[in-house]
Amino acid sequence: LGANASASASRLTSDGTGPRDGYEGLNGQLHLEIPAGPGRFRLSGLGTRGEKDLPYDFLFDFSDPTLSPFGSFKQVLDPNNREEDRMLAASAAYDWRLSGRTFLEWELSDFSGRIENENSANGGLATDYQKTRLENRRGIAAVRARFTPLEDVQAMFGGEYREDNVVRDDDSNYGGYGDTTHIDEGVHSRSLYAE
Repeated sequence: LGANASASASRLTSDGTGPRDGYEGLNGQLHLEIPAGPGRFRLSGLGTRGEKDLPYDFLFDFSDPTLSPFGSFKQVLDPNNREEDRMLAASAAYDWRLSGRTFLEWELSDFSGRIENENSANGGLATDYQKTRLENRRGIAAVRARFTPLEDVQAMFGGEYREDNVVRDDDSNYGGYGDTTHIDEGVHSRSLYAE
C-alpha cells in the first residue's frame, strides 16, 4: 500500500442569542500514513482554539437582604467577562510486521488543553475580579506485540507508561477580599498487559 495523507481546517463564528454572547473557534487536523521499511508509520495531529464572551456576572449587593440578612448576589450584564480555550493532540505510531503471524507496534501520544477565564473589574467603584487558568496534559508511550499462532487464535502482550498533569491558578477579589491559589498535581502510571 502507498502513502495516505489528509488535512482539514475549519472556522466557526456565532453572535449568540444576546449581547456579548459571541463565539469564534478554529479547528485543524492532519493525518499521514506512509510505508517505512518493514512496516507503516502513522502521524496524526489535532488543534482547536476558541474564544467566548460570557455575558453575565454575579455581584454581591450588601443593601439587598433578599436572600440573607447581609445581602444577596445579583445577576447583571458583564462588559468584560471572556473565556479562551485551546486543545492540542498528536500521536505517532509504527506497525512493524516481523513475520506473517507476528506484529510489533509502538505508539507515542500527547494531549494538552488549556482553559483561561478572565473577568476584570467592571470599572468605577467596582473592585471584584476573577482570573482562572487551568492546564492539563497527558502523555502516553506504549509497545504492543501481536501473535496469531493459530488461524482463530490471537494473542497480544504490551506495556504502557502514562503521565497525567494538571495545573490550576486562581486570582480573585470579591468585596475587597483577595485570594490566590495554585494547584500542580501529577500522576505517573506503568502497566503490563496480556490478552
